[in-house]
Amino acid sequence: MPECETRDGGSYLLLLRLDRAKRVRVGRLGLIAFARGHYVYVGSAVRDLSARIAWHRRADKRPRWHVDYLRRRADACSALPIPSSRRDECRLARALAGILAAGPRGFGSSDCRCATHLFRSRRNPLRLPSFHAVLRPFRPNGPG
Repeated sequence: MPECETRDGGSYLLLLRLDRAKRVRVGRLGLIAFARGHYVYVGSAVRDLSARIAWHRRADKRPRWHVDYLRRRADACSALPIPSSRRDECRLARALAGILAAGPRGFGSSDCRCATHLFRSRRNPLRLPSFHAVLRPFRPNGPG
């Protein structure tokens, strides 16, 4: 693996599960109704990727990003780091938009032109072959 790929930076997917529908106040986005299901949030960290993921996995914190509000109400949380020297957050979001339902407009995407960086699936995305196929090019040593 090239040295630039070994730095602690890249993108990540935060996988959240809601066992029932919930209404969540999400910062300036306001009160949002979230259906029961699995949510995939796409984020990035130019450096300290592992620290960013650790932050998001904690439920007991003061919210800083949109996803932190939803994280507080999630019934389960896991993360998939995607180490890279490239900024792939928006490319990942566009790729996921092709296979998962889009979340609320502007969620996690206030600093880019993407419609959203949150996506929903009724089924656990880790059990969907299409999810793995979409991620393959973004994984280290994958094409792309």
